[in-house]
Amino acid sequence: MRKIIIVAVCAFAVSCTGNPGNDTKKTDTAAAVKPSGNKGLSVSEPVSPVPQQVADSIWNGDFVERYPNGIVKKRGYIAGGRATGEWFTFYDDGKQWSHGFYKNGVRTGLGESWYHSGQKSSEGQYENGKPVGPWKYWSEEGMLDEKDYGGK
Repeated sequence: MRKIIIVAVCAFAVSCTGNPGNDTKKTDTAAAVKPSGNKGLSVSEPVSPVPQQVADSIWNGDFVERYPNGIVKKRGYIAGGRATGEWFTFYDDGKQWSHGFYKNGVRTGLGESWYHSGQKSSEGQYENGKPVGPWKYWSEEGMLDEKDYGGK
């Protein structure tokens, strides 16, 4: 009987030492960015850069997510499991895609995004996670269009 209890305790201890399955890597935010030459995406309205598995956890500190090629995809800071402060997203060759601010996991303040070419694609303000006031949208050729979301 004693041997069975010892085996059961050892099996339990071994099963508790593994990685809980979180594939998101926490790494240094000062990593070098290498161009790969791939084309990027265009974005009409930025989305939350915080993966759900991180947003639902209680975690504090710098957050960096990388593409399979090692290039930084998203970086920012998480406090209490929520995006806080300044956040950046990048295309898979390291060019900047978007920039914005969060407070307690909610988008706030200035939001900006760029086409892969480097041409700015949008700029405006967020309040309580929603676009407010006048926003500017540019085509890839630089033609300006504006939309007013009201609320200010």
